[in-house]
Amino acid sequence: MMSTNLHRLLLTSVAVLIFGQVVAFCPSSTPPESPASSEGSAAQKPQKDQIFKGFSAPDGASPDYSIRQFRYVSVEEGKKQWQLKAAEALFFSSRQTVLTTDVQAELFSDGFPQTSAVKVTGREARYLLNTRDLEVGGNVVALLDNGAEIRSEYLKFIASKRVLIVPSTYSVWGRGPGGGEMRIQFKSSGLEATLATRRLLLPSLVEVQVIPPQRNLRESPTTFRSARAEVLLSENQVVLSSDPSALGREMVTMEHPGATRLRARAKTMQVTTLDAKRKTSFTATEDVRIEEWTPKSSTSERPYRYSTSGKAEFFPSESVFFLTEYPQVYQDNDTMTGDVIKVDRKKDQVEVENSNAITSGKYE
Repeated sequence: MMSTNLHRLLLTSVAVLIFGQVVAFCPSSTPPESPASSEGSAAQKPQKDQIFKGFSAPDGASPDYSIRQFRYVSVEEGKKQWQLKAAEALFFSSRQTVLTTDVQAELFSDGFPQTSAVKVTGREARYLLNTRDLEVGGNVVALLDNGAEIRSEYLKFIASKRVLIVPSTYSVWGRGPGGGEMRIQFKSSGLEATLATRRLLLPSLVEVQVIPPQRNLRESPTTFRSARAEVLLSENQVVLSSDPSALGREMVTMEHPGATRLRARAKTMQVTTLDAKRKTSFTATEDVRIEEWTPKSSTSERPYRYSTSGKAEFFPSESVFFLTEYPQVYQDNDTMTGDVIKVDRKKDQVEVENSNAITSGKYE
């Protein structure tokens, strides 16, 4: 009889211990986020090697339990912040931490009605109940609702601010939404994306390529390099800026390769890609210098013609650019100045509006 009573007492103690772990994981102040409301199978003790080394167990702890085919929605003040689906979730109750694998997530906008602003996939994820922030690691792909795409090895969603963060220690590749006359692709070290404004901040070592329409398969992309940039997805614009202290990025540079090579530099540049009814344009401002080559001179280091101005506007589909703010064009031993100078690269013509002078001088 004593043996039977002792056995029952031990079973009761184990049941109380398990129940206590589940309750401790989800305090009463956050009832919507209780694991009991998550969809999944019965708890199973996970294997240690299932945890991605980038998202290691907090303080080396062992998971309390796991749930397969896990689904979870983070809600604050009645509004969705993000939704997560995963093949498996590992729960660390006392650390308020959950690690998941084979991840699909949706990040929601802050407006009404709420919409899924970004869809994210990755190999692993981690979230903390006390901050509600979500981290995704391993072959991360983020698709915005306007068709833009971001790829990296790591991404963090700050739920309270609706902001995506990629630290500068990680490389980022992305592309703008399709449908325009030309397409934008970009690379950067790090990224910060604000969902409300559809603005991407590229903080370091930026490279942007403008890809011609598919009908122009022989046309090479135009490449921009800068210290930092902002991608304004709603306006289909990229604003690139220089940094005098950044080695190799003291000026923004633009290069169009090929037989009619063009190279430009300035303190700031703006790329605007619009629909087929309106022209894609590049705008350079402050200390602008443009160098041009012809098919005959394309292999030479010395340009065929170069220009300086305070501002330049390029229309790549027409191979035309306009110079304003004290423009000057140097070709052979001649210097052309005026209020506005138009350079037509297809016709190899230079037109000067209100010409001040055409002088002969030394070619620099």
